[in-house]
Amino acid sequence: MNQRQRAFCEAYLLSGNATEAAIKAGYSPKSARSIGQRLLTYVDIREYLAQRNARIIAENTATLEEIYSFWTVTMRDQASKPADRLKASELLSKALIVERTRKENSDQSGAGHEFDGWSDEELRGAVHLMEDLSDEEFNAIMDAYNRKKRR
Repeated sequence: MNQRQRAFCEAYLLSGNATEAAIKAGYSPKSARSIGQRLLTYVDIREYLAQRNARIIAENTATLEEIYSFWTVTMRDQASKPADRLKASELLSKALIVERTRKENSDQSGAGHEFDGWSDEELRGAVHLMEDLSDEEFNAIMDAYNRKKRR
């Protein structure tokens, strides 16, 4: 991949528009639309974009510790709405109870779970959605995440 193509990729990651990205990368505005679309068909460019997107997502996804910290700060913030503080305390206490229970049961249970095969990014993403999960799903995700952390 040459420098202009890399510049196209970086511009495309920012805008999501192939024509704009081609112009910003230095291609002719008259042919930018066709060049942008053609560049998106190149295997090396698609791979580069996929790798950069994965890196961007990983860098911007909160860790479990960051989530715990956010809930704690929100819970203790006197300026926050009482409903927000209560929700943060509920989520934090639920997560901490699950973690303690998991630690107590980890020695007793050697069986794996379907979430064990998930990547760290998938598990972190699942943590963001835990408000909508059943207790069983929540526990399984927390167990898988913590097992991966211990490896």
